[in-house]
Amino acid sequence: MQDYLTTSFNRHISCPTGDQLEDIGLELLCTFEGRHVFISFVSTTTDYELIPFIIPEERFETGSVHVSELHHETDLDDEIETILSHANNGDTLIFFCDSSDVIARALEALAYQS
Repeated sequence: MQDYLTTSFNRHISCPTGDQLEDIGLELLCTFEGRHVFISFVSTTTDYELIPFIIPEERFETGSVHVSELHHETDLDDEIETILSHANNGDTLIFFCDSSDVIARALEALAYQS
């Protein structure tokens, strides 16, 4: 997977918890096969009600939003590659991850270096 894509940091993802913002993940801009997609990795249980807090509103107008889960036992390369293969230019991919370790492994699978 690493041979045909490039990734760059786009932004941190924060979510309101009470009167504070909690950093729950990060978003990358990924370029592959001539397409640009946003990939968000969020360290929390899958919660569709969080999606409006995770991505800007205009993303719903400019492309599709794909949602998946990544767990410790997930074949990360396969899951990420499968979702990427269905993405179009301007789409957003959201991966709910069960830990920051899973996010680190996913970033490694994408050959992302901070």
